[in-house]
Amino acid sequence: MQQLSRRAFLGGSGIVLGSAAGCLSLGSRTNFDPADWPVPQADAGQTNYSPTSGPVEDAEIAWRQPFDDGFYASLFLVDGTLFVGPNSVERSYPAPATHTGDSETLYAVDSANGDIQFQISDLSAVYGVAGTRTYADGVVLASGYTHSGIGTRRNHRRYRTSGLNPSGGVAPRRWIKQRLPPRGWGEAKPGQTTATAGGTWFYAEPRNPMRIRAIDVDDGRQRWMSDLDTAGKVISPADTDRLVAAGPPILLADTDRLVVVDTTLNASKLYLFDHDGRELARANVPNVARAILRDGAVTLVSTGKQLRIETYDTETLDQQWQNTIEVGNRAHVHLAAGPESLVTTVGQTDSQRWNSENELPIFLVGFDRDSGQQRWQTTVPETRYVRSIAIGDTTVYLGTQHGFFSDPSSVFAYALDDGAERWRIKSKRSESGSTEPVWRTVHSILVSDGRLYLWDGETLVALEEP
Repeated sequence: MQQLSRRAFLGGSGIVLGSAAGCLSLGSRTNFDPADWPVPQADAGQTNYSPTSGPVEDAEIAWRQPFDDGFYASLFLVDGTLFVGPNSVERSYPAPATHTGDSETLYAVDSANGDIQFQISDLSAVYGVAGTRTYADGVVLASGYTHSGIGTRRNHRRYRTSGLNPSGGVAPRRWIKQRLPPRGWGEAKPGQTTATAGGTWFYAEPRNPMRIRAIDVDDGRQRWMSDLDTAGKVISPADTDRLVAAGPPILLADTDRLVVVDTTLNASKLYLFDHDGRELARANVPNVARAILRDGAVTLVSTGKQLRIETYDTETLDQQWQNTIEVGNRAHVHLAAGPESLVTTVGQTDSQRWNSENELPIFLVGFDRDSGQQRWQTTVPETRYVRSIAIGDTTVYLGTQHGFFSDPSSVFAYALDDGAERWRIKSKRSESGSTEPVWRTVHSILVSDGRLYLWDGETLVALEEP
């Protein structure tokens, strides 16, 4: 007889358990499985790392699940279920014509075969799964809006945040609160403006990037709100678990500290706070392009004529190490961190490319995480943009875009120890005019138990070892 998983049973039976005192509880969830990828950047430190492996020596398509609409998506995985939902990025440019906009739907997909298990509608963005004290499967953090007046203009929207049942069910919303949600800026994804730790969802407001909200993930109540002025001083108290914020506005979380990087000025400042919002230390740092938190250290990357990478201890903000490499006219970076390694890509921004006589190739660079020493450097061929990066055990994966939205894309795999290329999958146009096996831009990738999952703008794709 086939046995249902706990998720399948709860979702199919429509059981919904409240979080109020006295309600029946499934018990707390404090940890995720090593194969899980609960938020778009793998964890609250945005390390883009999985201790499990993806395809190493080569890769082929395990399955493809196309969707009716194309949209910019957040992608995460928990308990064997892939969640695909809109990321609601605020952009200064229109979406490509083939994208019909955000789907406003969260899809739950079986990671084994790509079958859609259920969907939840009326959402403008999803941010990941958070562990809770009340629900054994946690909650999916999301946001949406309704229209409060005539017309559909943004100033007529009434925004709300919500905690969703990861198993679906007949009543999938465990809580709904009317408040401004997080959103992305430019190329940043909303996941870079949010983090969860210790049952608290931290995020920066879209209208005031230096305002941090702390939300209880069990019931949606606001625990605290903290404003940071232009000098970097917290002017209202904070409590609960600690948080790292690099901005505006990247948030990174762990269980010990609150760090804020204010990059609104020409020179950034790095601030260290305790759980109650008391300032413990501060440091001047260069303008930050990317930040990662892992094992009590925050790593910052800044660009100019050189790429500068440095790590600070989150107990004292003492600099542990610093390294610089010559990168020429390149300033577009991505960053990932494993237990012993840091990997960054650096290429040209759009403005650098338009104002340059020659396009420069993208560098992929590996560093020792403890010392900052450069281990290796290689060039990413036949691509104009790196859109996503991930590390799986011993392999670095890149999702790229060759050029404009009409051009194909590629997925690359490199050895983590020396940067040697292991394999690549390059898309080609078919006779029907479609782009296969991967569409035009690989926006999101994640690694889990021998597979690489990616979102290419309209299709969810699983790659595995042949």
